[in-house]
Amino acid sequence: MESLLVWCARHGRYLLVAGLLAGIFIEPLAILLKAWIPEMIGLMLLVAAFRVGPRAAIGAARDLQMNLVLVLIYQVALPLVLIGLLVVPAPGMTGWQAAT
Repeated sequence: MESLLVWCARHGRYLLVAGLLAGIFIEPLAILLKAWIPEMIGLMLLVAAFRVGPRAAIGAARDLQMNLVLVLIYQVALPLVLIGLLVVPAPGMTGWQAAT
């Protein structure tokens, strides 16, 4: 089992391309696996967590405050700033009138 995982790790780039091509060209298989996407993502996250190991995970938990700040900046503040900069109101429109 370990040798299979090592082989997959070495050839991950090619496996990714093969999986994408299989999803495109083998449509019945893609439709069948569509219902299992959340479980497959969970499995991939579990494997990634095992690969990182507990020490690195605890170390990452120490940086939780900085990670939360970065997430709030990228997911909330930056989009709001960009929306504010990109929305140019028509002449005579102010406030919420310009946004709707």
